[in-house]
Amino acid sequence: MAEIGGLLRGKTVGVVQSTSQEQLIHAYFGASVTVRAYPSSGERDLDLKAGRIDAGFDSGVYGTAMLAKPGNEDLQMTGPLMKGAMLATEVALGMRKGETDLKEKFDAAIKSAAQAGVIRSLSQKWSKLDLTPSFDTN
Repeated sequence: MAEIGGLLRGKTVGVVQSTSQEQLIHAYFGASVTVRAYPSSGERDLDLKAGRIDAGFDSGVYGTAMLAKPGNEDLQMTGPLMKGAMLATEVALGMRKGETDLKEKFDAAIKSAAQAGVIRSLSQKWSKLDLTPSFDTN
């Protein structure tokens, strides 16, 4: 993060307001960058293309989808794909308490799809990223 902070020092970074990306930029780089929050990624992207901000920070899934659209050929993704901290990298399916059989079936199906490479194949096809969940119990 220190290397990224040095590269961003003095720059203006656009984020979508009230997101985990906004929280991360403020927490790690807020003192050395100007943070500009936008109601949506699309509005931020317009300022990025126009040169009114130096960088935009968003999810990797959004970034790959946005770059694939016509008219964005002059933009690029750079840097590592960050995980952890306050980024909302994990998602969950809600169900009623006490539905242990249903939960076990979902858990087994997700693990099976991950182990068989189905999640990797589909996520790379549709988002250009491997979104296979990790099953660490730590």
